[in-house]
Order: sequence, then C-alpha cells, then structure tokens
Amino acid sequence: MTTKLYDILNSLPNELAFEKENEQKHAPLTTLPDEVVVLILRKLDPTSIERFAAVSRKARVISLDPAIWR
Repeated sequence: MTTKLYDILNSLPNELAFEKENEQKHAPLTTLPDEVVVLILRKLDPTSIERFAAVSRKARVISLDPAIWR
C-alpha cells in the first residue's frame, strides 16, 4: 500500500516550528521539489518561515511564494 503525499502532509501537526538543525548533518534543500517545500511552509508560523528564509537564497525565494501567505 502506498501513502499519498496529501495524506502525509495532512497527518502533520498544525503547529509546526522551524527549529535550528545540526549544521554538520547534510540535508540539502535541493533534494525536495519546490512545491513540496511550499506545502510544508504553509504549515509553519510566520516567524518560522522567516527563519527558514534566512537559510539560503533559494529558501528566501521559495518563502516568498504567495500560496504560503494565504
């Protein structure tokens, strides 16, 4: 049985927070499609989104997507 991305995203808690990660651990943003990142960011509070935007130029561009701020 396969799980749909929609079901995975809906199973996440409503109050997610972007927390500081271990910078030694490799987790490149480029491995996820921008659309998936936008769906995740829509679950975050504005402060967490701004923290995410400070990570890199790509993160900043993605964080400006109007779908996040609806």
